[in-house]
Amino acid sequence: STQSRSSAASDVYKRQYKSNRFQNEEYVVKSRINGRLYELLKEKGESVNLQEPLAYIGSDDSFLIKMQVDEVDIVKIQKEQTIWVSLDAYENEVFEAVLKKIIPKMNEETQIFWVEGVFKSPPKVLYSGLRGEANIVIRQKKSALTIPIQYLLANDMVKTEKGSLKVKTGLRSIELVEIISGIDSSTSILIP
Repeated sequence: STQSRSSAASDVYKRQYKSNRFQNEEYVVKSRINGRLYELLKEKGESVNLQEPLAYIGSDDSFLIKMQVDEVDIVKIQKEQTIWVSLDAYENEVFEAVLKKIIPKMNEETQIFWVEGVFKSPPKVLYSGLRGEANIVIRQKKSALTIPIQYLLANDMVKTEKGSLKVKTGLRSIELVEIISGIDSSTSILIP
């Protein structure tokens, strides 16, 4: 009879152990991916709830490039287009990337769409949140005359030593504008 009490107590302890172990596992936070911890938002002993993030975790070898595209330009964008990326942290370097995703919902306040790309060959050191500029290639030409966009006046005019001249423009980026006609490569233009 003592042995059966001992066996019954042992069963109770085993059940309690399993129950406690299950409850403890409920409070252990695990990541679904292997990667890098970018930021820990809570300290040991601090309370947490389901609506608050605990940490930011991400890949340490695969980076996503998030870009904003104006509603006027979004119709020119397609998956697999080449992207040329310059990062503020890597002055005078340009990295090649590929467009992988277009988020089809426009932000009503900013009138922009988000698109995502991935590096073909990323820089050796990257950190989450680095800023830069990206140009998505929508069309290519073998030779084109371009000028810095800040040289272009209103109404597609450029300032020269002989006065202002009207030009016909083509493709644009944030920095450059293509000149189709009105001046040629020998024309000296002035900063307005």
